[in-house]
Amino acid sequence: METVSPQYPIIEAVCEFRLPKNIKWDLTIPGLLFSKVENSFPDKEQRVIKSVEIIQNEEGVKHQISRDDRVFFYTPDRKTFIQIGTRILAIHCIKPYLGWDNFKPMITVAFKALADIIEFSALERIGLRYINQIRVPGNDTLLKNYFEFRPHFSKDLANNLDNFIMNCIFTFFDGSDSCRVQLTNMNSSKSDTITLMLDIDYYLAKPNTVSKIEALHWVERAKEQINNIFNKCITGNLKNEFKEIA
Repeated sequence: METVSPQYPIIEAVCEFRLPKNIKWDLTIPGLLFSKVENSFPDKEQRVIKSVEIIQNEEGVKHQISRDDRVFFYTPDRKTFIQIGTRILAIHCIKPYLGWDNFKPMITVAFKALADIIEFSALERIGLRYINQIRVPGNDTLLKNYFEFRPHFSKDLANNLDNFIMNCIFTFFDGSDSCRVQLTNMNSSKSDTITLMLDIDYYLAKPNTVSKIEALHWVERAKEQINNIFNKCITGNLKNEFKEIA
């Protein structure tokens, strides 16, 4: 049997800002934003993103397909990038994550560039999301050694568990913020080692309640909450292996 120590990388961190639907948007905005961030994000490309929305009404369930032109601005190593869509600005950092002290300045540069070229008073949505991939030894019966946030079954059912998705939403600050926490195993629970995805998605639950001036402060608060949530999702055994989210 392979001997494996728990491995905890952040495979992606994302900070997203969405503008209200009444804000005017045109095709010149990505170009104007690029001129302000080009020093940090010199490489650009364009893609078409398709999404499917499920709509339910009296006539039944319908699938509505929409498309959005997105522009991407990359750092030279392509590990950090900005994504621009209609009234959406997202800043991504993929593995290897270099810590908040490196990610936060990129968020600041991108958001201030957007605020300089578009007039808006508040944001419809802000989100900060961390996707963590954790590999631990053992099988599903040993999850309790590593996770406080985990599925719980009777012993008989646990012995027959193969795969699972656990998804919960928590509210904070009198319901103004919410956080979706999801734990998923990426391989069979009967394997000698288990690879799990711990996805923590913290977001503004009440649209248009955070002003442009307060937005970056909200992101800092969200980061503190994500740190707390992550540490409450894992046991002392795993904390001894990993430092808290940097």
